[in-house]
Amino acid sequence: MYQIKYDSFGTFQEVIIYNEKIGQELRLLPEYGAAIKQIQFSNGQSQYQILDGYHDSSEITRSKKRFKATVLLPFPNRLSEGQYEWEGNAFQFPINEPARGNNLHGFPENQDFKLSAISLTEHSAQLALKSKYRAQYDYFPFNFDVQLKLEINTSNEFIYSFEIINRGETAMPIGLGWHPYFITEGGVNQWNLRMPESREIMVNENLIPNGKKELFDEFVQTKNIGEKVFDTCYELSNPTKKSSFELSGNEYSINLEASGDGEGFPFWQLYTPAHRNSIAIEPMTCNVNAFSNEEGLIRLAPKAAWHGIVKIAFAAK
Repeated sequence: MYQIKYDSFGTFQEVIIYNEKIGQELRLLPEYGAAIKQIQFSNGQSQYQILDGYHDSSEITRSKKRFKATVLLPFPNRLSEGQYEWEGNAFQFPINEPARGNNLHGFPENQDFKLSAISLTEHSAQLALKSKYRAQYDYFPFNFDVQLKLEINTSNEFIYSFEIINRGETAMPIGLGWHPYFITEGGVNQWNLRMPESREIMVNENLIPNGKKELFDEFVQTKNIGEKVFDTCYELSNPTKKSSFELSGNEYSINLEASGDGEGFPFWQLYTPAHRNSIAIEPMTCNVNAFSNEEGLIRLAPKAAWHGIVKIAFAAK
């Protein structure tokens, strides 16, 4: 049977879903952009924590720019100089990546989610969270709601559902991403990756797209990551409503699958930190700098909604 308990993580409330019988655990910080702090699966004998999440509360302050496993809104990735235009009006996001002069990920850490429903059964645990944005910042003068549903189940799956609803009277620009870092025990060099054929987004010195794209098919067949360094956005060559990546090590594999309205998540960002003990695999609805180049940008009509799902399937070897 799944159970729930609560703890403190610095100034934030930590919500913990757990099933002692099968060794599963899900930890999240609703008040900090609905950050998923940890997901733990089990093969019946050993437990595996798969996310490189926050280890202590001070790390959030020290490493905000990494936005670990938060919901990225109102756009993922970078916005050049923090500037965009919409319906003839110019707006300026704060610069939170000063070294490159960009805004990074909008304002996900300021999205305060509240638990709205809990369902605990023998076979699964489900949580619903809600957040309301009402034009709090003049650089994003729109009204929208975000509804999240999280599920962990005895099939060793984590399912994350997203719904964005335009509560305003005019169309609004929106993009969404999720930013998990996956632990690669023993170092990422020893792990294997499989990903769909894509086009690598070529960027300038500030990691903003320069308009060029190059075919990338190095990991279409499962291949060792080795010394490969990622800090790269990829656009799927054949975007469909569903796409998947697989990360595999000596003891287990993770299949990350994403789908959604329209083309779903046609862009993915991969990143290997300098310590190379984890890898970020981030599904995104739109390209880097989408509020400017409009590639993949969702134009959400008044009262309309967009839906998406990300699923993690864990398999022990």
